[in-house]
Amino acid sequence: MDEKIVVKKKFNTSNFVLGAVLSLISLAYIYPIFMVLINALKKSNKITTDAMFKLPTSETFTGWTNFKTAIETNKFFQSFGVSLLITVTSVAAIIIFCSMCAWFITRVKGFISSFIIICLYFRWLFHSRWLCLHFRIQQQKCTSTHHGLYG
Repeated sequence: MDEKIVVKKKFNTSNFVLGAVLSLISLAYIYPIFMVLINALKKSNKITTDAMFKLPTSETFTGWTNFKTAIETNKFFQSFGVSLLITVTSVAAIIIFCSMCAWFITRVKGFISSFIIICLYFRWLFHSRWLCLHFRIQQQKCTSTHHGLYG
């Protein structure tokens, strides 16, 4: 009675194409990070020459000395700590103050809160309309030229 049902997946061309396109997009995002890491292992004068896009060779490779120098001379950990502190306190303050304002605007009935809600609605309405108009104008410019989208 315990029969296992085996479902065979069919090869779907659209899923394959979508996977290939998304893989290329992910490579486009990862490539700059890869280049930074590769160039961090080179001598500084070789980064600005034509050897920038090449892998490190025995004459351009410095190893971890660039990282060691950056950590020792530039106070890397102190700078990282200050950046982390600023980021965390800023995000916390934004969350707290926006939550307090949202509570006031939605709970307190009065002229000021109604005016703020109306201003936000109109801003959203006209901003979205402007974006649609902007994209329509851009689309007309692109299709009216003989060069196509990139003309």
